[in-house]
Amino acid sequence: MMPRRQVYQAGNGCAYSWHDMASWRCLRIPNNLTGVFVCLIALGLMRNGLEIMLGVDFDGHWFSWAPDILLSMAAYPLFLCFYGAGWVCVGARCLKARVDPQAVFGVAFYLQFLHLVIPLIDWIGNVWLKMPRILYLAPYRPHPFYTTIIVMTTGIIVAWLVTARTFWVLLRTLGLSRLRTVAVLLVAFNAIFWPVYIFFPTFNTVFEWLTGMRKASGTFYGYGVFFVLGSLPGLWYWRRIRHA
Repeated sequence: MMPRRQVYQAGNGCAYSWHDMASWRCLRIPNNLTGVFVCLIALGLMRNGLEIMLGVDFDGHWFSWAPDILLSMAAYPLFLCFYGAGWVCVGARCLKARVDPQAVFGVAFYLQFLHLVIPLIDWIGNVWLKMPRILYLAPYRPHPFYTTIIVMTTGIIVAWLVTARTFWVLLRTLGLSRLRTVAVLLVAFNAIFWPVYIFFPTFNTVFEWLTGMRKASGTFYGYGVFFVLGSLPGLWYWRRIRHA
């Protein structure tokens, strides 16, 4: 007996079903570019504010009202949306798999609203339940170009799992085989994971070399600048295909 699939009727006339291709194609990024930018930036800043309000912090080194942190948090949803979706499209193209880029970018955009949920899950897991949030890949030694520890809060883990599951269903619905879906997701995951979690000190070091700004006053400016620059190729590609 086949499982019953729920269908939701939206105000734009689209009937949404989890496994229906037409439903995914209804999830497109709004054409108002200014509105998209304002929305994504606001999501990043609201997450930063909620993390501060709930008392979630990485040993006093992250969530704050410092300008470098505000830049990084404001640009992060832009980066995940356009950089992440761009790499999903690149991975599919490398594997000669046809995907609907509009659907890929649309899903990446709406997943950014997870930023509003992450602080609550962080508070439950890392503040209330005292779950560990730092994974040591090797004995910690400060290095200007990489780190040997991964800060992975409960909320971040849940967001990764929700994102992976959502894109799995999307790519399978768009006709990709299981093997190609796994390969595409691995391409996108590695393109995000290594620069964001391991090699981010490189961006701060290079920024300090170029600007002469000392670490005390510019620890994470390079991180935020990387998020902004990393968003641009995906943004350019989306603008090319958004009216297709």
